[in-house]
Amino acid sequence: MLILNIGMARKSLPNTTAARVVAELFHAGFQVQAHAVFQSDTEPTVVAIVKPVDFMQDERLFSVAIELGQDCIAVYDLDLAKGRLIGPKADEWGEFNGDYFIKFDGGRLSTPVFPAAA
Repeated sequence: MLILNIGMARKSLPNTTAARVVAELFHAGFQVQAHAVFQSDTEPTVVAIVKPVDFMQDERLFSVAIELGQDCIAVYDLDLAKGRLIGPKADEWGEFNGDYFIKFDGGRLSTPVFPAAA
């Protein structure tokens, strides 16, 4: 399973909608298990839990990023416990950063599940 963060703002175009994001994911062959919209530091963001249907998930996500006018999509692989950025301008964004990645509960990936003991 993958958790995706897909921004809804687009340069020089109106924001996309959550319905369009989900439709593009389905069109690319992903099984969308759940989705929600949260505000990131910069834009409304669709957080989706998806199940890939084959080994070509990175290529499919690259295409989704292009279709939605996004520089990249932040992806967290639950099975590998590892994140990455996929899209035409992913290199310009640097490395995946859990401080910015939104989990399905609206918290950040880097936030501990349990607070540290005092």
